[in-house]
Amino acid sequence: MKQTLLPALSMLFSGQLLAQLPYSTSAPLAVHMQEVNAQWPVMDPDPTGGATLARYTDEADRIATHLHLVVERLRTRMPEGLAVPQMANRMHLLDRLTNYADAGRFPQNHVVAQRNPIFIDPHGTACAVGWLMIESGHRSLAESISAEMNLGYLHAIAADARFVEPVSVWAQEHGFTADELAWIQPGYPLAVPTFPIGGGTNGTVTVMHPLQDGSLFLAGEFTQAGTTGAQRVARWDGGQYHALGSGPDGEPSSAAEHGGMLYVGGSFQGQTSDLAVWNGNSWSYHNVSPGMAPRVNALHVHNGDLYAACLSQGFAGTDHSVRRLVNGSWNAVGDPFNDTVMVMATHQGDLVAAGAFTQAVSTTDPLTMHVARFDGDGWLELANGLDATVRSLLDMDGTLYAAGDLYRDGSPVFGMARLIGNAPDWEEMMPGKTAYILMNTGAERINALAPLLGGIAFGGSFFIDDGNIIGNYGANLGWMSFTPDDFRVGAWHNDEVQTMTNHQDLLHYGGAFTSITGANELVPYAAYTTYITGAVGQDVDKTPAKAWPLPARDLLHVDLGTADHSVSFWRCHDAAGRQVDLQGTRLENRITFQITDLSPGAYLLLLQQDKLTRTVRFVKD
Repeated sequence: MKQTLLPALSMLFSGQLLAQLPYSTSAPLAVHMQEVNAQWPVMDPDPTGGATLARYTDEADRIATHLHLVVERLRTRMPEGLAVPQMANRMHLLDRLTNYADAGRFPQNHVVAQRNPIFIDPHGTACAVGWLMIESGHRSLAESISAEMNLGYLHAIAADARFVEPVSVWAQEHGFTADELAWIQPGYPLAVPTFPIGGGTNGTVTVMHPLQDGSLFLAGEFTQAGTTGAQRVARWDGGQYHALGSGPDGEPSSAAEHGGMLYVGGSFQGQTSDLAVWNGNSWSYHNVSPGMAPRVNALHVHNGDLYAACLSQGFAGTDHSVRRLVNGSWNAVGDPFNDTVMVMATHQGDLVAAGAFTQAVSTTDPLTMHVARFDGDGWLELANGLDATVRSLLDMDGTLYAAGDLYRDGSPVFGMARLIGNAPDWEEMMPGKTAYILMNTGAERINALAPLLGGIAFGGSFFIDDGNIIGNYGANLGWMSFTPDDFRVGAWHNDEVQTMTNHQDLLHYGGAFTSITGANELVPYAAYTTYITGAVGQDVDKTPAKAWPLPARDLLHVDLGTADHSVSFWRCHDAAGRQVDLQGTRLENRITFQITDLSPGAYLLLLQQDKLTRTVRFVKD
């Protein structure tokens, strides 16, 4: 009796993968195999009797193990009624599939934030089933599936009206059933990995600030950055961390460069100072706010002047104010507010302050609901205000983005909004948030924003679910396009993201997290991802440039596509975020890079073509 290729409806979407198990975790073999392919519980629930624990050196090793185990079983499990030619085709392709597994070159997922099939990736690497079709002389079928359903699970592909007949005919000719092909088809994790910055730190990172010398300033609760002893602050130069003297004596909360000095806001010297200043050799301490237990929450350079958002205690209560540095003195800017000022920005030429406040303390002032602009005389509500605490501001090309609390008292609040130019009203960027930002404690919030090519990265304390049948989940990090509710799930961080920035055209971020479920390694407190941030107003080609061979050993060839887009420069980063030298030779629309001297590992290459940034991710053997 022949087995049909078309699946039952109950199996149509059985490719969901809800778990995220890092390949390096010691776990039962059956659990690792189910992580690669959700068909294992259906086809072979207990492949080793439950006794074998496994862990892998990398994701390719785990996928290869899956393929080898499936091949072993398919050699002994023959569909009924196979004719001799079908049997011969089947055994030949199983032999070829063994070779494919041994080669360890599998598709890269640049699209879906969680594990998902990729039929043929942008580099031309086919998945196991696509490769079998190509090996058997049916490249056109594989490429047509890739063009129409590149992210599809096999059962869904086989049920699609466009592919029911050609896939069924191919499968039967080569002696496979639909369930067997679905069992072969792996899912691939997102190939936009996150790495620790220089090995990370040993404590929470609350501040990241790019410096004018091209390095990155980090501050927080750590005493070590990478292998460098660094008390609460460190400078990452792209290759290693450097301590800044003995570090400030206290709790840093913010940073800014002004007049050749590095200013760090916070609470210092037993809550007697709120500003630490690094002159390149030593630290000095100052007071922005004149009261008791002063603290600077934010620093911002506006029109060439340095501003601080601060608070202090007095006989009348807590003073929440913005102050400006003038000739060595800190002068009040407008009236104080009735609650905390957390962030500042510049928008349409005005200084903007935002936070938990709802009004300036003067009885004649109108409401300033969580966000206000200074008009030269006093604080005015910016547009129509926002309905909850604002924790981050980001101005991009004249559009101001604000982010903060997602829920208050069990009800959804703005989360993220934008103000285009001088518009009278804020536009919500997450009007449908209750469908994908899930309320757990009611304290979900966005702490930080950073520009991303094609959108915005946001980090904080939240659980995010894209709601589709594949089950893409994440925690504390996400990406939003410039269209409301158009978002992508970030990785699953085990704790809060507190700060992020665009540094060297890559997204860097820090917080209380120490690991990412499914990531290559631990990312203690400070991380970067190979998602491209780039310059504001820059465009990105969402299709990576084609490169070969992958992996590469001595030469890497990159096809630029249209030859009339000249490459003005390129930059290459290794897996630790360090910039590495890479020499290339241009010939028409191709660049050949000499990579012999690179250490084995993963790299990210950025190519600048006019205002277009192209990306190449490659592995050096």
